[in-house]
Amino acid sequence: MSISDLHKTIDSLFPDLNSIDSEGTQRACVNRKYYATYHHLLEVLNNHFSYDLSNEGRFGNTGHHKRVVLAFEDVYMTTGSKNAQQLYLKIQNFISKRHKADYYLDSDFDEFDYKQSIKFANDIPDLANKLVEELKNKRA
Repeated sequence: MSISDLHKTIDSLFPDLNSIDSEGTQRACVNRKYYATYHHLLEVLNNHFSYDLSNEGRFGNTGHHKRVVLAFEDVYMTTGSKNAQQLYLKIQNFISKRHKADYYLDSDFDEFDYKQSIKFANDIPDLANKLVEELKNKRA
């Protein structure tokens, strides 16, 4: 299965993101959008960076999602790229929103949380691609 296949599935499950008014459906949509974004980030890391994201790698046994965050934080720290900084911060915030949607059913997951999550899902892959291009241009 490809990331494109994931997006097609999400689009078929949630054809009009702006018309979803059920909190449960919004939470489910955020979950699916997060995982499509997560897989995009893994692809970027695997194709353009050399991080060992296993438990034995540099970031240890911190959990796979956390290792992705730490890898992009390291890209920021080693390159000083504002795109990397923005990406790192947005990934952290998106994970927090996804956690709220998935794990904290007693907490309010409101329209702001939903819309911000959808914005993260749209912005993060574009920002990751922009970062790759920026770093390629610096190397050239």
